[in-house]
Amino acid sequence: MAGTLTNVSIAGNNIPGGQVRSISLQTLINQNVSVSYNTLFNDIYVYQPVGVTLTGNTIGGIAPTPTNVVPSATFTALPTATPTRTTVPSPTPTLIVPTATRVPSTATSVSSKTYDSKLSAFVYSSGWQTVSASNAYGGSYRETTQNGATVTFPFTGQSFSILYKGGVSFSKFDIYLDGKLVATLDEKLSTATYQKRWDYPGQLVSGNHTLKMVFKVTSSTVYRGSLDAVIVR
Repeated sequence: MAGTLTNVSIAGNNIPGGQVRSISLQTLINQNVSVSYNTLFNDIYVYQPVGVTLTGNTIGGIAPTPTNVVPSATFTALPTATPTRTTVPSPTPTLIVPTATRVPSTATSVSSKTYDSKLSAFVYSSGWQTVSASNAYGGSYRETTQNGATVTFPFTGQSFSILYKGGVSFSKFDIYLDGKLVATLDEKLSTATYQKRWDYPGQLVSGNHTLKMVFKVTSSTVYRGSLDAVIVR
């Protein structure tokens, strides 16, 4: 035979004589090939023994009868472990009551008060008008379109915030505090918004101060300014 043998069983044959070999495997590749319990007149020839199993073959005699040998299993009992119970003492709970230490607070609660822009405390230059709007603080706000228009407001406190109406046509205010320029408020927004809040970022010495807002027209389409209220803290 030549070539490849796969899953082949040659078993139980009686070959009493011949001219060359009784069984000759000349294949190059063998997979799961079994030659078993044959009675042969001469030796078995296997060119490539890998993948070939020879079992119980008889050369020049009587083929043996295969016997299935079932091994006897001896059961050895494992010793039974005797658990040892260890008594764990019950812990005695100890109640620990933390001692609270009272730290006196040095922070001072700062109350805030909102002043409507129509109050007499606000001093407006020419060029301002009152605009009624239900969404504004107190139902109205002040508006100007005059470049350089001003409003002043004296107050007592440590900080302040400005409420205003903003929108696409609203411009800027220079913010002065006690005669010093401290910020520029840009009221331009993508949509009309009431009670928009701007917070002064600093902290003032508690006492009397004066807020002044100076309006600046940016262009022919960005030309409006507003004041709705001032929050003092």
